[in-house]
Amino acid sequence: MAITFSGSGVYRQGSITFDADAVVKNLDIVRRVQMPFVMSYALNKLGPVLQAAHRSEMQRVFRNPVPFTLNSIFYTKSDKQKLYSYIGVKEFGAKGNPASKYLFPQVKEPGAGAKQVYDTRFSKALARRGFTPSGSYMLPIRQSDAARLNSYGNISPGQYTQVLYSIGAMTDFVDRRYGTAKRLPKKEYFMARPGNRSGLKPGIYRRSGRDISMLFKYFPSPPSVATRYDFYGLTDRVAGQEFPKLVFGKLKDVMGG
Repeated sequence: MAITFSGSGVYRQGSITFDADAVVKNLDIVRRVQMPFVMSYALNKLGPVLQAAHRSEMQRVFRNPVPFTLNSIFYTKSDKQKLYSYIGVKEFGAKGNPASKYLFPQVKEPGAGAKQVYDTRFSKALARRGFTPSGSYMLPIRQSDAARLNSYGNISPGQYTQVLYSIGAMTDFVDRRYGTAKRLPKKEYFMARPGNRSGLKPGIYRRSGRDISMLFKYFPSPPSVATRYDFYGLTDRVAGQEFPKLVFGKLKDVMGG
């Protein structure tokens, strides 16, 4: 029986094994027959326990994580014929970057130091439309006067969209949002490309009257971040502590004490 944990192809895989034979050999035949049911029950109860542990850890190590991140841990259920469970990080993001992708650079791994941040959809969109070289990165400056932050302290999705529209990287923005309206959104952002003659550092700026403020700083490659999220270690510790308790508790309950 094993508990497998991974990040859906992004993280390395690992597993925690539980020696059921050491328990079964000390049970009578009736209790042995009940073991597959007991093991499956314990695995299915362990999933929510691990989810809660990871949620608490994310709140501890990350600054004001969004609900999408906090709810990104999933697990698969077990049954008597399939005595294993899988825990991982969701790799699908319908409206944004997948959690498994942007969390990976901050996951602790043996022998790994700092890792490059995930190449966001925003940076990829700029490169795809020829505004920046492939592999470059635009770092949002949350402290900028130009930043419009959401309740979690991040650049709002609407501002990302308006930036792409303003610099000409999103031609369908008007059609989708404004239809045939005569009043179009103001183009208040512009891009200073690498090697520009204006003297401005490469990045994306907001113009307000005569004032300009940098909103995104250009990097030729993604910057690195320190690892802080012990996905594997936490999963290992919590499963190792809680799973035996769930097994023996259910076994005692099934056999009437």
